[in-house]
Amino acid sequence: MHRFFISPDCINNTNNTAIIDKEQSKHIDKVLRIKKGEKILCFDGLGKEYIVKLIDKTNGCFIGEIINAEISNNDPKLDLRLIQGIAKGEKMDTIIQKAVEIGVSSFYPVITDYTVVKLDESKAQNRIQRWQSIAIEACKQSRRSVVPPINRVIKLYDLLHDIKSENIIMLYENEKTISLNDILKNNKNKYKEKPLYILIGPEGGFSEKETKMALEQGAVLAGLGKRILRTETAAIVALGATMYEFGELD
Repeated sequence: MHRFFISPDCINNTNNTAIIDKEQSKHIDKVLRIKKGEKILCFDGLGKEYIVKLIDKTNGCFIGEIINAEISNNDPKLDLRLIQGIAKGEKMDTIIQKAVEIGVSSFYPVITDYTVVKLDESKAQNRIQRWQSIAIEACKQSRRSVVPPINRVIKLYDLLHDIKSENIIMLYENEKTISLNDILKNNKNKYKEKPLYILIGPEGGFSEKETKMALEQGAVLAGLGKRILRTETAAIVALGATMYEFGELD
């Protein structure tokens, strides 16, 4: 059964109906050739899934009758959050797509000392909208029902000050003694209780000033082995290893 995203604002619980937006309705009609009377699977981004029967179409939008609604159990129990230094080109698109598929619960795009990409307020907002759309599409593909929020673009220094968390693992290419795996195994109970943040730099990594501040805020440094990974590769490896350690890939 084909799967679609429905904004909670488009769900009417009084008369058990839902409105499919124009873009998805066009895809349903013109590409998938799904007709009125057929059923589709929908999710609201907040954890619920719906079986919806298409009953009408108005102003280019399908109207559906909600046949069944239930809480999904496809999303990870681990609250894993990615703090990612903004990377160049389409790398951020890839990172967000794969991070959502793996199971990240929230995404923080940050500006670091070595960030090359320059974003004014307007460009930053446009990027966030694009990244949020990518997150929704990744949820469709991976059968997740909770869409991870893409938080506003912020400087790393400001974010570290704001979140004030001791559960931050900073991936650092010069850390050769302590691995990510070591830290996860030794702190498993601690990381289950509160959100766990994985911090990854852009191309060029982190400056000494950023590393020092992160340590002062309670972060721990971790390595990913002997090889130097690209930022997009590091994100996929670190998130996958973390989910595996916590049994989320079983």
